[in-house]
Amino acid sequence: MRITALAIWAAMAVFSSPVGAQPAPVIHQQVYEGTLGKHPIVLEILSTRTDAGQDVSAARYFYRQHRAHIQLGVERRGVRLILREYDPACYLQSDQCPAKASFTLTPRTGGLSGQWIASGRLSGLPVMLKSVGDRKVGAVMAVQEAAGLYYALDDLSDYEVSDNPYLWRQLAATTTYGPEVRAGAVAYVMATDKGTGIHYPRLSRHPSLDILTRVNRLLDRERYRMTQYGLDCRAQSEDAGGGALGGWDEYQSEVSFITESVMVIREGGSTYCGGAYPNNSFRYALYDLRRGEELDLNRLLKLDGAEYAHLRARLEPGSAYDLKQQAPQDCLGEGFDRDYSLSFNDKGLVFSLTDLPHVIGACMGDYYVVPYADLKGLWRPEAALYFPRRIS
Repeated sequence: MRITALAIWAAMAVFSSPVGAQPAPVIHQQVYEGTLGKHPIVLEILSTRTDAGQDVSAARYFYRQHRAHIQLGVERRGVRLILREYDPACYLQSDQCPAKASFTLTPRTGGLSGQWIASGRLSGLPVMLKSVGDRKVGAVMAVQEAAGLYYALDDLSDYEVSDNPYLWRQLAATTTYGPEVRAGAVAYVMATDKGTGIHYPRLSRHPSLDILTRVNRLLDRERYRMTQYGLDCRAQSEDAGGGALGGWDEYQSEVSFITESVMVIREGGSTYCGGAYPNNSFRYALYDLRRGEELDLNRLLKLDGAEYAHLRARLEPGSAYDLKQQAPQDCLGEGFDRDYSLSFNDKGLVFSLTDLPHVIGACMGDYYVVPYADLKGLWRPEAALYFPRRIS
């Protein structure tokens, strides 16, 4: 993706922070939603006090229709807020760039009201906003200036957006759900972002509400991450007259295997949002439905002993485990690093080549399946709890 001035600032801030600096500050986040003219919008205002005792603020908003961040400079005049909209390339040097438009807002019961006016115009559009979020959060890094507030409020590092009223409305508020697919006591649906078509599975049933909640938190993070990538890509391509989601709306994800203990999601596609090559990917994501976390294969299989090494040596084209993957001959030739990813399906343990560099991306795929009956020497005792009908 395009490297922005904000990203450069963030990198500089990390490396320039002094050792033994004062504790990071508390950030005050205020979120409003309402209308700009007839257009629904969501506005966020962040503020804190720096180590030097300076009050700094930053703001941004998005139109519900487009969901792309628009950065704003903040000026406070008594109770009035002046929020200036600049060209994205000028945000960090806003004092040197003319504003494209500005909000003039004053507090009212339960929110803000005022007007938005484009530069050079004599009249503007009315703005009516209600408060939908007000919280104070500890920053994850020191803040030296307004631009650092977004990085110090680090809700996107793991895409845990449920507590963030601004990001929730951008990434999660327009989700639809497909038909339920049941597998014993568990079930799942396909959760789809209505505005983009970006989708990812989500559990709909599980005997334990706690495990259902924890697994869905992990699954939702993946969908939010992809949605954010797609929206960012669309915002960049709209600047160039495009408007595409970079292929994230065509990225495939499906549940390829599920029991009451294990869930496997197969995903992959080709995404592109600038750069020399598209990002071609293929991978499996494994979830532990007994513990409510990502599945740790080392708890189920002995992957560091002679038995596993012996099994790996038997994985050759033409062997009994060969899936006869239609891949270039060089993919399994001498010198090729066969760093297989492991997953499960109905038949057994799957060996796959996943997320390879672009130059050998054609080699990605499933190559071998070892039946459950042939894994007797590899199972750890706990595995019987996960595959009771497959381990005798």
